[in-house]
Amino acid sequence: MTIAIGTLFNNGAVVCADTKVVASDGATTMDNKVFASLSPKGRMFLIADAAEDANAAKMLGGEISSAICDAKHPYNLGSVIKPVMTAWHSSYHHFQPPNLQFLIASVVVGDKRGQVFVCEPPSTVAYGWPIAIGRGARVVEPRLLILSSYPKESLDAKSVLLRLAYLMYLAKKDEGSACGGDTNTFVISTMGSIAWIEQKEMKEAENLAEEMDSFLVGTIDKVIGHSQEYFGQKLSDTLAAVSEKYKKFEFPSLKMLETIVMPKKEGTK
Repeated sequence: MTIAIGTLFNNGAVVCADTKVVASDGATTMDNKVFASLSPKGRMFLIADAAEDANAAKMLGGEISSAICDAKHPYNLGSVIKPVMTAWHSSYHHFQPPNLQFLIASVVVGDKRGQVFVCEPPSTVAYGWPIAIGRGARVVEPRLLILSSYPKESLDAKSVLLRLAYLMYLAKKDEGSACGGDTNTFVISTMGSIAWIEQKEMKEAENLAEEMDSFLVGTIDKVIGHSQEYFGQKLSDTLAAVSEKYKKFEFPSLKMLETIVMPKKEGTK
């Protein structure tokens, strides 16, 4: 009952999730579903969950986090995560465990790229990016390609955040019964820095996404159902105005990436 998305950019990884929590009786609350951790071994990672049982997700998420921190090798983390999930799943014995999914993004300070993968008990660990989990995933999955870089394009953090804001807007619009509230977003970089993007910044980006979506829908409406008189010039002017807003948009919280919190360790590639 959520939407969480994880992806990479040219120097790190980003994970975001909504804050809406819907209980089994339909009651709605707000809670954080994205957590950041730093390992003394030079690894930084983010974990988001999509779960039927929020408490079970937090407990198992904490155990997965500890396993990642203790891992001797920085890659192929599935080998340390699977035993933790299997043990948790087996502890229910004759009862059906709640459905849980975890989206994890990991970077090793000093490396060129990070990793994104999804985990699901008892033993699924699948690598790849971008990844979406939760009810809202079915809305955004057909559009996840916008998070992939095009030929000769180097995706920076700002570009990725703007694209994520568009996807989060779509998920909240089309799956409002399960997705909503604010958007919590963390960015980690291979330089050893981390940034929490303020909720108001993501909200403003999602508002801009709504404006762009309205423009796109209006364009389709005009093309297939109205007179073409002066249409070309109006379309060009509106597109230019929306594009200019995107060019000027800034995420002040990204300045946190300028502060190194985990220096590169000797011997790191």
